[in-house]
Amino acid sequence: MSQPFDANSKTRMANLAKSLLHNVGVVIVGFGFALLGRGLDGLLGIREFDGLPAAVAAWLLVAAGFLLRAWATCQFYQQHMKVISLIPPDDPSEPCYEAETVQLLREIAEHVATGDKQWIRRHGRVYELVA
Repeated sequence: MSQPFDANSKTRMANLAKSLLHNVGVVIVGFGFALLGRGLDGLLGIREFDGLPAAVAAWLLVAAGFLLRAWATCQFYQQHMKVISLIPPDDPSEPCYEAETVQLLREIAEHVATGDKQWIRRHGRVYELVA
């Protein structure tokens, strides 16, 4: 008899939960900026957008943005993408990586050079070039 939730589905559910929570925070921050913008509009005498079409368009854009970010964030977590790079303004062709990232890239290069697919599979995915 199979388990109702295997380890893979639990991981996916955890990734989905993290993604949704992250993006709820993004939407809250977005509404905070919208509130600041509304206050600025009031100071500048810019009138409000009223009416059903404006409200529908606004909520459709919020929903579409939320779903797109949730999907992208979920993919980010599922693919174990933890690389953060900083691009120096003096030489944008050379990104600066965190020390842990540099070490991981060196380890990956060593295991790729020796053909150690088992290690690579434990730490990520292996793709095969199809010509």
